[in-house]
Amino acid sequence: MFNRSRLPTLAGVLWLAAGVPQAEAVTDAREAFAAAHQCELERILNTIRDAPIEGGDDQNRFVIAVDARNPNIYAQCALEDGDAFAYCEVASGFYVFPEGAPREHLVVGQRLADLLGLGFDADDAHGNYRRRFRIDRFDLAPLARFLLDALITAFPQIARDRIDYQAPLAGRPDPGSCAPVS
Repeated sequence: MFNRSRLPTLAGVLWLAAGVPQAEAVTDAREAFAAAHQCELERILNTIRDAPIEGGDDQNRFVIAVDARNPNIYAQCALEDGDAFAYCEVASGFYVFPEGAPREHLVVGQRLADLLGLGFDADDAHGNYRRRFRIDRFDLAPLARFLLDALITAFPQIARDRIDYQAPLAGRPDPGSCAPVS
């Protein structure tokens, strides 16, 4: 015999079905964003990795991916400890406002929960959201994807904007090095 109370209601089924296209759209936007930027970011990270480490100083071994229209929206990763580790940050809003002034958090609600799901530290009382982890220095594609995922997770609106990269060791962008994504 059926227990009618355990059968889903039509309204419940319709509500769940309505969320599926939205979730697919988010995934599609994330994948399109990654496809558009992965190659250039990998090129930059590989160039940084291939640059000599002078005197054990990791200082300039970083890349910042920044929204071209809003310099307060960014994510960045640095290669550390002989390129065995990555130290990554996502802008929290900490550096936007003067010390002691009330500040607006740039990443809130579900976006913050999703960023924490990527392993970032939630404590932004003294800086940005951050994460340090071991990487394979000979395969930086996962690090490039991680940086792009962190950026679009924290700032979904960035998918519509142009990304600029700042990386002292990477030289100028080489638009011809990556095939166009359609």
